[in-house]
Amino acid sequence: MGLIRLLLAISVITAHTSPIFGLNFIQGQMAVEVFFMISGFYMALILTEKYNKKSDYKLFISNRFLKIFPTYWLVLIFAIIFELIYFYLNQNSPNVFALFNKNYNLNPFTFITFITSNLIIFGQDILLFFGLNTTTGSLFFTSNFRLFKPEIYNFFFISQAWTLSLELFFYFLAPFLNRFKNRYLLLIMSLSFGLRLFLYSRGLNHDPWNYRFFPTELIFFLSGILMYRIYRYLKTKDFQKLSIYSFLFYFSFLIYYQFLPHERTKQLVLFLFSFIFIPFIFNLFKNNKIDRFIGELSFPVYISHFLIIDILTHFTALPHQFLGLATTIFSIIFSIIILKFIINPINLFRQSRVKNN
Repeated sequence: MGLIRLLLAISVITAHTSPIFGLNFIQGQMAVEVFFMISGFYMALILTEKYNKKSDYKLFISNRFLKIFPTYWLVLIFAIIFELIYFYLNQNSPNVFALFNKNYNLNPFTFITFITSNLIIFGQDILLFFGLNTTTGSLFFTSNFRLFKPEIYNFFFISQAWTLSLELFFYFLAPFLNRFKNRYLLLIMSLSFGLRLFLYSRGLNHDPWNYRFFPTELIFFLSGILMYRIYRYLKTKDFQKLSIYSFLFYFSFLIYYQFLPHERTKQLVLFLFSFIFIPFIFNLFKNNKIDRFIGELSFPVYISHFLIIDILTHFTALPHQFLGLATTIFSIIFSIIILKFIINPINLFRQSRVKNN
């Protein structure tokens, strides 16, 4: 499933830059929500097959932290260094070091809130439901943060990390949710979807409500748990040919998604196809080392791509039409380096903790 995960990460890159050879793949929001489904799948997998005792909760959470935070903090350090260099070269620019911009008059509470969320990730999604009063320097709740300047994400060094905050919330719940019977998971999914419909009926069908609100995104994580339970059935049968056909069809669908008509319909079809085909695809590639390596790149590619965009945008004369391709290439190179020297050694340590438990 690694190639699918990397393609989803590249879809987010093209959403923030430019098409690659004319291809945007799927929209950034759709890619993120399919990522949530895959995350639910993997959490159900490891909770069932590795952390299957109630006493494993702390080990599971701490190993999840080791999976995310070292890479995040490394990219955060590079992002701060970039900001420092760019600030030194462009001290009159209003777009650098928003946290220290005197025009925003951040009060101590707001300043500490932003600093803390940058360091620990938690709350970055919640802060996107607030605006900043530049007169008092305080935060206020708003149904649409994009109506107010500066937009809150300007205060995050890694602006896409709000998705990790949702992931972390799910990690805390996953060990409990994974023990629920199917009917209870379906009930919670129905409530999550019903809440989304209710919010939409009240006009809250826009950013941040449409994909940054954890209660309505929970349906995607939970669908991943159900997908794993489908896979558990598949692995006891011989579905090799069907798994191959599933991969070829689903991968082609993602490639040509942008050319399909009827936006709302194809979004629903994407989630349906993801639910149906991902268990087969995992069954096909579960023992493939190359696919696993490609999959390991997806997280660092995703978390570093805005840093690469900033570097390419501000320090090169690269034409915009090549920005998507260049960002993808350099993000993958950067991620391979991180994988070799940071992620792989930490993964070995994480696995040893499970074996010694």
